[in-house]
Amino acid sequence: MHLIPNPHPTDSSIDERDSYMWRCLSLACGGLDVVDGLHDHPLPDEPFDQASTPRRHWARAHDVLLAVDAFCDRFLDVEYRTAMHRLLARAARRCPDWFAGRHEPDRLAAALAWVTMSGNFALSRRQHTWAAKTSGAASA
Repeated sequence: MHLIPNPHPTDSSIDERDSYMWRCLSLACGGLDVVDGLHDHPLPDEPFDQASTPRRHWARAHDVLLAVDAFCDRFLDVEYRTAMHRLLARAARRCPDWFAGRHEPDRLAAALAWVTMSGNFALSRRQHTWAAKTSGAASA
């Protein structure tokens, strides 16, 4: 018995391949309920969820938040800012000691930007949305 399904099912049945893809997508996204909620609408402009940050780390998280907002205002857009706000809130809830380290807020904001942009394929060679915004040139 395999714990991970065969990536290349021998049966050419569409149901089996669909089932495999749904399982993979479910694992990548965090469950079928999350997959069912996926859509292609832009993220709204949302403020940072301050309540998710432990009080002892709020000042540092706020510094990271300022760096995130400055980066998004200069290079990206509201949708990326919302995504980074959500990621920062999630990090604050799940890994509050992340803010207790010696890393500069700019570096922590850069890590959030890299994760968010990588997850949205914005750092690939074919899609440089942030570079086009800063240079005024069209995307390559």
